[in-house]
Amino acid sequence: MPRNGTRLIAMGREAESDIEKYLQSNGVIVDQVLESTGGVRLFSTPSLVLVERGLRISGVWIGQLSDSAQENSVIDKAFNSNQDLTRRPALK
Repeated sequence: MPRNGTRLIAMGREAESDIEKYLQSNGVIVDQVLESTGGVRLFSTPSLVLVERGLRISGVWIGQLSDSAQENSVIDKAFNSNQDLTRRPALK
C-alpha cells in the first residue's frame, strides 16, 4: 500500500513495550509507539487521529471501526491523499 509519506504512530496508556507486544501479536505494523504521559489525554481506545503537517488534525475516529466502508474511508484519507505529509515534526 503506498504510504504517501504517512507515518503510523500508536499511542496508549500502557508502557511502550506492552503496546508494541500487543500490536505485534495482532500483526499491526507502525513506525513509532508512544506512551501517553499526560500531554495527550486518551478518553477512548481505540482512537485514530490523522495529523497533517503543521500538526493540523484532519480526521478523528473513536472506537472500533464499524465496517469495511469505514475502514476504507480511513485508509483512503490517510494513504491516498494528494497531500505531501512527509514534513511533519517528530513527536518524540
